[in-house]
Formats: sequence, structure tokens, C-alpha cells
Amino acid sequence: MQLRTADVSWRDVDNDVVLLDERTWKYVHLNAAASVLWRALVEGPQSETDLESRLVDEFDIDSDRARDDVSDFVAQLRSREYVE
Repeated sequence: MQLRTADVSWRDVDNDVVLLDERTWKYVHLNAAASVLWRALVEGPQSETDLESRLVDEFDIDSDRARDDVSDFVAQLRSREYVE
């Protein structure tokens, strides 16, 4: 999966990420876990398994919870058309 960043600006703010959707002019604040995932996607295309591993490594959580968190995050990205 790869980010579609043409209409999205973002910045790190106090270790979280804040997005500006330039199509709607709405801000989106990402929590700590979503911020880790966003930064990983900024690096380049990632699989959901890659993203799950990032959460497990970063937050020392079990893989089931990481899988659920990634699934929710990806669903939100897709609903906002932030990924290709």
C-alpha cells in the first residue's frame, strides 16, 4: 500500500502527526500508533504485515492487537482516499 500525498499535507506535532486534507480543508490528528504507521508509509510502500511489525516493535503489544489497529487505520485511510 502506498500513500496518495498529492492532496494531503502533514507535520509532526508533539510526536503525533497532524494532516491537512487539502480537498476538504479539514485537519486530522493521528494518535501515537497511527502516527507511527503514517511515518512508515511516508518512507515508501508497506504491507499490512510490515505495519503490524512496526506497532509490535514500537509499543511492545501482541500481534493480534497490532493487526486490529492496522486494519482500522488502513480502513480509515481508504475511506478518505489517502492510499493507492
